[in-house]
Amino acid sequence: MTENWEQKEAKRLQAVQDLEILDTPPETDFDDIVRLAAKIFKVPISTVTILDAHRQWFKSALGLNMRETPRDISFCTHAIEQSEPLIVENAKIDPRFSQSPLVTDSPHVSFYAGVPLLNSEKHAVGTFCIMDRMPRALTA
Repeated sequence: MTENWEQKEAKRLQAVQDLEILDTPPETDFDDIVRLAAKIFKVPISTVTILDAHRQWFKSALGLNMRETPRDISFCTHAIEQSEPLIVENAKIDPRFSQSPLVTDSPHVSFYAGVPLLNSEKHAVGTFCIMDRMPRALTA
C-alpha cells in the first residue's frame, strides 16, 4: 500500500520530534558547515534548517537576522518534497517564489539551492542550503 502525503508528513514530523533539536542553542559544528558552504559557493546566506509543521527553524544560519520563518513561505518546504537538490536560479521570476516575502523583502533571496537532510529512515527533517540576493547558476 502506498502512503499518502498526510501519512508521509506525519512520519516526517515524528522524525523531527525524535531528533530533539528544535529550539536548541547554536552548535559549532553546524556553524562551521554553513560558514564553509558560504565561502565555497561565495554566497552571503547559508543555513541548516529544520522544518516542523508550521515553521522553518534555523539550527544554524549565516547572513540572516532571524531564527525562523513561517513554513508556508519557505523554499525549504519545496526542497524536502524531492530527492534531488532544489535549485532556483532566479526566484524573482519563478512563479512558486516571486511573491514570497523572503524574495520581495529582507533577506531578498534571488538564488536558492537546497538539499534535503534525511534521517536514517529517509525522512526529510530539514535542509542544508545556500542563498544569494542576486540570480546565479551553479556550475561544475
